[in-house]
This record gives sequence, structure tokens and C-alpha cells, in this order.
Amino acid sequence: MVCKKMLRDKTARREYFSLERNRRRKEEFWTGWALAYYQWETSLSFAEIVRYIPIKDILALYSPYHEMDIRQLVDKMNTLYRAAKPETNLKFLRQKAGLSQRMLAELSGVPMRTIQQYEQRQKNINKAQAECLVLLAKVLCCTVDDLIEKVE
Repeated sequence: MVCKKMLRDKTARREYFSLERNRRRKEEFWTGWALAYYQWETSLSFAEIVRYIPIKDILALYSPYHEMDIRQLVDKMNTLYRAAKPETNLKFLRQKAGLSQRMLAELSGVPMRTIQQYEQRQKNINKAQAECLVLLAKVLCCTVDDLIEKVE
């Protein structure tokens, strides 16, 4: 806490606010750096990240994450991202196409149970066989890259 006497002294007040401004700059600089690192790590666009994790939430991670290994921040950001975006890319694209899981299975030749497992994250779609991804992408009129989850 800042004592009242110090705030009455003009020089002390200037120093205090100068220190406070520098502290905020450090937090803002760290936030930008953390966001850029996360963007590089995940290959997500800036717009995609801040759609699900607002900048104010990243700024709130400054303490204690600014002193931790960057991988711990990435893990935390992944957790926040998954919580804000619970559906997989496959589910989003399937629903956008107006298809049920059964219809997608019939049109693509990929077993319905496999589609369910990918959508529920019981199986990692990033480790799927290329043939399976190509079949799904053709039916959903998208690229294989659109099906890949950037945040695991």
C-alpha cells in the first residue's frame, strides 16, 4: 500500500506513478510476447486465439506465469482455449455442413464410431491416417488442415 503522506509529496507521487506505469508496461509487454509465442507454438491466428482467450485474460496470467517456464503458460493457454472452444474442428465442420454423424459416416466411408471418438476427443484426429482425413475433408468440402486440431 502507498502511504497517504507519500502521495502528498509531489516528487514521491511522480516516482510512484512512474513505477506503476513501468510495471504495467512490463505486464503488457509480457502479454504481447506470450501471445506471440502461443501463436507460434499452436499455428493459430491471432484472431482465433483472442476469440476464445481475451487479451485481458492473458494479461491476468502475468503473475505467476511470467516467472515460470513458457511451456507451463502454453499448457494453461491450451486449457483455457479448450474450455472456451469445447467442440472439435470436425464437429464444427460437420454441423456447418448440416450432416449428422451417421450421414458423414455413410458419405465418407469412415466408421461412425471413429467420427464419434474424434469429436469427443477420445481419439486424436491429428494422429489419424491420411486416407481417413482425406475422405472426411472431401465430404465436408474443406482441407485436411481444417480438420487438424491446433491445440491438443
